[in-house]
Amino acid sequence: LALTVCSVAALVLLVPRIDMPAVKKRLTGNVRERFSGSILAFGGFAFFLLAINLIFAGEGTRSEISTAIADLVIAPTWFITGAQLFCRKPFGYALGGGMLFHAAILFVALLIYFFLQPFVAGVPFPLEDFIAIAPMAVVFFIPFGLFMRGMMKSS
Repeated sequence: LALTVCSVAALVLLVPRIDMPAVKKRLTGNVRERFSGSILAFGGFAFFLLAINLIFAGEGTRSEISTAIADLVIAPTWFITGAQLFCRKPFGYALGGGMLFHAAILFVALLIYFFLQPFVAGVPFPLEDFIAIAPMAVVFFIPFGLFMRGMMKSS
């Protein structure tokens, strides 16, 4: 909860200080706006729906419901940023790289957790979960890499 509050506070304080038109001017045509934006927007929309479903179904564990509540904060941010990037709006360019990084690293960290879980918790390796999450990591990591390559080209 504290991390979420601090992250939201940082966004509220820092985002208005970004010269978004200058960022847009520098990145336009270099960061695969439509591809990156559509992946981010679709992912945000899908995770928002999954979180809503889990919360209202009432069948999740306490941990799953906590994750769903966090997704209710994160997923709309992905969706809005992705939609803005897809439409080539300054806000999308300013936050697109950060949101793509967030999405990619979320799934990569989860994969690392799956590898460590047998050693730390003494449970079997969750192969089914790993197989489900690995493609998501790839789906978000590719547009993140393309966005970063575009940023490097534009500097």
